[in-house]
Amino acid sequence: MPRMENVELKDFTTGTWNVRTLYKPGNLTTAILELERYRLDIIAIQEVRWTGEGSLKTGNWTVFHSGGDEHQGGVGFIVNDKILHRVKKFKAVNDRICHMELECRWFNVILINGYAPTEDKEDEIKDIFYENLENECDRIPTNKVKILLGDFNAKIGQEVEY
Repeated sequence: MPRMENVELKDFTTGTWNVRTLYKPGNLTTAILELERYRLDIIAIQEVRWTGEGSLKTGNWTVFHSGGDEHQGGVGFIVNDKILHRVKKFKAVNDRICHMELECRWFNVILINGYAPTEDKEDEIKDIFYENLENECDRIPTNKVKILLGDFNAKIGQEVEY
């Protein structure tokens, strides 16, 4: 069996964070400092507010993002260089859903990032989001581990009956 050189097979730490915006100057630097402080390897981010789809290298980090035509919404991932070699694929579904496939030791892991519409949005918009999210989850083969991350705008408290 061939020897694998410089391949680090360890766990990675992940999380999710609604960053409110990375559109303002300095916000990306601040976000990365927080990631380093908490020693995270990869984080799902929401409300990026960048347009289009792509990736950006900054220091020891790479930002993968998916946004709309305007500086609203947007989702993505910030990945540390030490695990960047594990990233097999990034897919931008729309400005509210994206996912990333990571190659791990025994199986691949799919991180799905969602940013749900707030409660005050029309029911049709919320239904479309959850339908798209469900369709994307269903497309992922069952031999891959799915981890759902994101900001689902949940409310805590008792439901008020009318």
